[in-house]
Formats: sequence, structure tokens, C-alpha cells
Amino acid sequence: MKTLYVIHHSPWSERARWALLHHELAFVEREHVPLVGELSLRFRTKAKGKATVPLLVDADGTTVQGSLAIAEHADQRGSRPTLFPPGKAAEIKTLFDDFEECLNAARERFVRDLLNDRDAQLESLPSLLRRLPFAAMSARIGTSFVRSKYDATKGSIDERIRAGLERVRDLVGKKKYVLGEFSFADILCASVVQTVDPVSDKWLVLPPATRRLWTDTSVAKDYADIVSWRDRIYEAHRPRVATKAAG
Repeated sequence: MKTLYVIHHSPWSERARWALLHHELAFVEREHVPLVGELSLRFRTKAKGKATVPLLVDADGTTVQGSLAIAEHADQRGSRPTLFPPGKAAEIKTLFDDFEECLNAARERFVRDLLNDRDAQLESLPSLLRRLPFAAMSARIGTSFVRSKYDATKGSIDERIRAGLERVRDLVGKKKYVLGEFSFADILCASVVQTVDPVSDKWLVLPPATRRLWTDTSVAKDYADIVSWRDRIYEAHRPRVATKAAG
């Protein structure tokens, strides 16, 4: 059985999850807890530097790290329609690279706000740890670790997120699909919208404080057209599995 290690609410993790679900590949999902699970993650990937999720561990122990690599892996092993249409792999890879700055900015915003939100901090811990006296302190330490691990501030967070949303708007326009048919390019664009308006619990169950930190109502309102497009893509192509954080 495949195991997908995720940070449940992460747009990167949702991309990988969606690719596996699209291809109907059976897997179990395991929540990665920053700092606490770091050594285990490095051991599985044999990474000397930074080990990150999403991480897919195949039944034979083979590991695949990162949403793009996992999607390509799923495409090679699945029997459903391809997520990488012939001749479009390079274009999809370019989109993946282009959107990283937007998602990085959204992660910076999330972690910054998480440092001051006790409810969201506790939601980030496994349920057993939440009951312990030092739970809040543990969550703050974990949050600080994530902030240092991904310390890559490059200008205004809001501007970088809006730049990603503008790119999605340009790509989608009045089209149904970015590349003329459903592909990983649409999953990439949908993940950008997640940074300001997380999809409904019908598809991805988020604890209330976590959902609040990912939501930017004023920016989402400015991009209502692509929020609606994202919702249509989910309705049409995201398998109806409402995933939720373990524990």
C-alpha cells in the first residue's frame, strides 16, 4: 500500500493527493508534524538537507518527493486519462515553477499568523498531544521551526499572492481548462486559489482556525471569477473523497 505523507491543509499536499485520487491509486495518508516528524522524514527520503512533504512511499519502499514528481509518478502507474497530455509536460513544469513564489508567500503568511493564533497552533498538533499541558508551547516551537525552515521572504506577501492569482486569471480566461483538457495544469491553478479561499469541506475538511488563516476574503473577492472556476474544476474532476487531518 502506498503511503502519502502530508501537511493536510497544504496546497502542495492537495496537489499530490488529487493526482493519486484521479488515477484511483490506493494509498493511506499520514500527517507530518513539523519538527516532531523531521528525523523520520529524512530517514525515509535519505535526505541530507531539507526533507519536505508531500512525500509518497510506495509499497516497495521507493520514495517520491514533491507534488510534481508524485503527479508524474501517478501518471506513469495509473490507468485513468493522463494528467500530462503529450507534448505538454514542459509547459506544466514551467507553470509549476512559476506558481512556487505565490505558494511560498502564502505559506509565509500562514506561518506568520499561526505564531499568534493559539487555536490554530493546537489544531496543528495530533489530538493526543493537544491534551498535554505543554501542547501550546510545543505548537509554537514547531511553528517557529517551520518559519526558519522556509525563511524566504522576497517582498510583499500580498503582491506575490496576487501575482499568482493574476497568472491563473490570464491562463484560464473564459476557458474550461488551461490546456484544452483536464490536466495537472488545472490542479496547479486550483492550488493557487487555495491560498486565499480554501475549497469547501466537501472536498478537504479543515479545522476552523486553520481555514481562517488560509482565507483572505478581500483578495478572494477580487478574484471571484477564478474562485468560481476552481469550484467547477473540483466538482467535475476531484474524486468525491472528503479528506481530513488524521488525529
